[in-house]
Amino acid sequence: MNFRNKIKPVLLSVGIQVSLHNLLPVAWFLCLVPAFLFPSKLAAQSEDRKQEIITIQVSASVLQSLEVVTLQGMDFSELQADQRELNIDPVLSPRAGKMVAQGSPGSSFQVTWLRNREMVNIERTGLLGIRFDVAGNYLDEQDTAEVLEPDSREYQFNEEGQFYLWIGGLVNLEDATTGAYEGEFTLEVEYN
Repeated sequence: MNFRNKIKPVLLSVGIQVSLHNLLPVAWFLCLVPAFLFPSKLAAQSEDRKQEIITIQVSASVLQSLEVVTLQGMDFSELQADQRELNIDPVLSPRAGKMVAQGSPGSSFQVTWLRNREMVNIERTGLLGIRFDVAGNYLDEQDTAEVLEPDSREYQFNEEGQFYLWIGGLVNLEDATTGAYEGEFTLEVEYN
């Protein structure tokens, strides 16, 4: 299985606020007449007015880059030919894959993935359907992990900047032929 890391090294938020007050077209017309009579004085007043009228505020937040590290792959060993399905519970099974997402401590993020995938038999004709389930916890404790949904819910990194993920799922073996299977599971983790 290939796990793709989603890295977003810098979050830069820029807020620009521009306010222009009391600039009616009539006021500009009235300013043009004295401009011919007193051009230098009007230019000085105009510069002062621009400084009073325009306000720009800029702020930036720099976040630590995001990294997802695979600690353990899913264990599909010892499958029997007569098995109809294999269920790897991401909360309870020692066969579940394990990953850790690392980012800025206390920052919020979201996790997304495609739930249903197919693996292809590389030796013969055949497909293997898998419904992936993911559980997560800010502690390194699988049995207290929460089963996640592949939506845009927010999660938060712990004080060390870590969030643990366990990957399991239901493998349909009804139409499986013997052989080696390959497939891809993509899990994306990104800052909110």
